[in-house]
Amino acid sequence: MTHPAQTTFLAALHADRTVQQALTQPGVLDLAVRIAQAAGYEVCRGDLMAPPPGQALQSLEERPAAEGQEIDFDGDGVPDAVMEGGRWILLDSED
Repeated sequence: MTHPAQTTFLAALHADRTVQQALTQPGVLDLAVRIAQAAGYEVCRGDLMAPPPGQALQSLEERPAAEGQEIDFDGDGVPDAVMEGGRWILLDSED
């Protein structure tokens, strides 16, 4: 997904109070991330939640990885690495 398309998507998502409220429900945020990633957006949990009032959203390049953030390198929907203790840890592959 192109960066401008992702920026537009996230801006619309952050501006929608109903969506933001729904994302606070158990399991909804994780499901929303999986759907967005399947649609081609490179997002994590923190990307979908609107930033607190008065705080601007950082670009993907400026934002450090969050604890528990996952990466799916090959796009198969299975996380390949997770951020733990400030470093990326590769997960076991069953391939």
